Amino acid sequence: MPADVVEVGAAVPGSAPEAVPGVGGGSPAIAAARALVLARTPAAVRIESLRGSVRRLLEVNRRLRQRLAASLDQVRTLSEERDELLAELAEARMDPVSGLEGRRGFTRHAAELLRTAGPGYCVVLLDLDDFKPVNDTFGHAAGDAVLAAVGERITHWLRPNEAAARFGGDEFVVLAAHDARLPDRLNALREDIAAPVVHEGLALVVGVSVGSATVSGDLGRALGDADRAMYAAKGSGRRGRGAAAPGCV
Repeated sequence: MPADVVEVGAAVPGSAPEAVPGVGGGSPAIAAARALVLARTPAAVRIESLRGSVRRLLEVNRRLRQRLAASLDQVRTLSEERDELLAELAEARMDPVSGLEGRRGFTRHAAELLRTAGPGYCVVLLDLDDFKPVNDTFGHAAGDAVLAAVGERITHWLRPNEAAARFGGDEFVVLAAHDARLPDRLNALREDIAAPVVHEGLALVVGVSVGSATVSGDLGRALGDADRAMYAAKGSGRRGRGAAAPGCV
């Protein structure tokens, strides 16, 4: 073969073999360019977009958990406040059986009367005698009938600017004007309460023990004095009789 003829496929002396795209090897620059092209394919762009969505979703979930935790704390706080208010309203509203005020309502009412009308009041506690045997023997409906009748009789007994309540069970309280007529009025109230209560053909009879004390400014102290006087009356066997603190009745 002549010396100046180069065989096809043979390397030209002094020249480097040409790199064919997509065929093995290549420089780092070519490899980087190939990776960039692949990264910009629709599939790769879609995958990266989904990854971004997942990251945002995780962040939203984290913030949502924080807000839910704060909301749960607020819900618990509001729920506790609601329960307290419901309990207060339940105690303050009218007793559904007797029709009288509850303890808390009576305390507020009495405080208002003492503030506006001034001194001159007597607090009277009335505890029913023989109520439990009536309730146990004839049932709760009979007991409720007695409580309702007592509440009605006390209501009719009250004067303007006086207050009464059922403190619970078979115990009642009255804030009455402390004047010369009070002893006679209390005797009349005892007789009213002792009158039979007719329920389903039965004549239900209870008595009442009474304790009283002058309100000299502190209603709570007067209630305590009246309570001790009332239980002293029960303990001495003077059921149905009044036990009064000095200067009341």
